[in-house]
Amino acid sequence: MYRYTVELDIFVHPDYCNKGIGSCLMDKMLNLMDIKYQARAGYEWTAKADVSGSVGSRVVKTVICQVPYDAGDGTNILWTTKFLQRFGFKKAGDTQCMGFKCDKT
Repeated sequence: MYRYTVELDIFVHPDYCNKGIGSCLMDKMLNLMDIKYQARAGYEWTAKADVSGSVGSRVVKTVICQVPYDAGDGTNILWTTKFLQRFGFKKAGDTQCMGFKCDKT
């Protein structure tokens, strides 16, 4: 059932948000996971391991990207939704009140 599904986690330190780092990371991660994804490039990428191209041996049909957010503050989820849509993601659902942190759900 999940043979062609991957879960993607990308984290950017709050001090570096809105500087294009998340877009670069997302672009490279999708390029590494999916041989059909067309990388946008436009940035220099260096790595110690040989990750110069797509993995190639794995076909990805679904990428799951879970986005936890503060239900009381919708601005972050709106921005994140627009960001993910730029990479072809579509919202599949919304599970509310799944977590509790810092006295918030």
